[in-house]
Amino acid sequence: METGQNQERRRNKATIVDVAKKAGVAISTVSHVLNHTAPISEETRKRVQQAILDLDYTPNMLARNLRQKYSNVIGVIVPDIENEFYANVASGIFRRADLEQDTVFLVDSGYSLEKEKMQVESLVKRQVDGLIFLGGSKDEELIDWAHKQNVAVVLGDRRYRNYCSVESDNFKAMRDLVLWVYGLGFRKIGYVSESLDMTNLQDRYNGLREGFHQCSLAIDEQWILNDSWLKLEKVDAAKSLMNQMVRRIKAENMPEIFLTSSDMIAIGIMDALIQNGYRVPEDISVVGFDDIRLVQYYNPPVTTIRQQCRKMGESCYQMLRGVLQGHIQDQHIVLETELICRQSVRL
Repeated sequence: METGQNQERRRNKATIVDVAKKAGVAISTVSHVLNHTAPISEETRKRVQQAILDLDYTPNMLARNLRQKYSNVIGVIVPDIENEFYANVASGIFRRADLEQDTVFLVDSGYSLEKEKMQVESLVKRQVDGLIFLGGSKDEELIDWAHKQNVAVVLGDRRYRNYCSVESDNFKAMRDLVLWVYGLGFRKIGYVSESLDMTNLQDRYNGLREGFHQCSLAIDEQWILNDSWLKLEKVDAAKSLMNQMVRRIKAENMPEIFLTSSDMIAIGIMDALIQNGYRVPEDISVVGFDDIRLVQYYNPPVTTIRQQCRKMGESCYQMLRGVLQGHIQDQHIVLETELICRQSVRL
């Protein structure tokens, strides 16, 4: 049973009408400030926010959700949560979602289209507000299906059609990397990557080819590996594939340097080279991609391309909210990368 004091507090609780009167604005303006659904001048926004503080106004979240038909729940689909890159991107999403009091369902597809289909259908049945697809593989029909169910969709580390997306500038990163190693004197350049199913990997490979073109270098196909096995078992697969290459190619015909599409692939390559008697970087240099935490502690520490993982996750989340609120569509964000020079490259 409520006490008289609690009843009095409920009767005196500020409403959105009170906030609008105190701030001298329309009720709709207060709503736009609360929900970020329209551009409001900074002066007006501050006035409304001060009125909210002065009146100790708390929005009725349940009524707000019912009115907007929002569940404040989103789904995030990752292809491999054991990959530190995806874990870091997901961490950025969770950080922003916590600030907005949203709930996040994180699912790991394991690069299985069948598993991903079951997970996405389950999330849609739970009436999530939106879905963020990180990476992935040949799941375009599933993305289209989710969109047709009136679920907001944002893509991270990839792009597809006109869906809103956030990715790194993979083409430029790999092109500039080729130009950099060429400037260091390397001419025999190898490349190891997962199969080119996704736009991020396609862009890296195309950037590699453009770098070769600008340096007037011919690509030696025996030094180029694009293998689907490298998607999940990156270290072990890279190690096995490099062991095969070492057995197939004489030492004098091996590349001077291997560029890769992933730090974990770089580590597998380095393991295989060292176990086969090669010195890294004296005999063969290696470059990774992502800058996961492990590579700075490896021996030797790995030169790599750093992606802005947390920023990618935060941007995906903010973009999804913008899509839900109706003021973002067809937006594509490209994040810059950074070359991190360590000891796995002979300078």
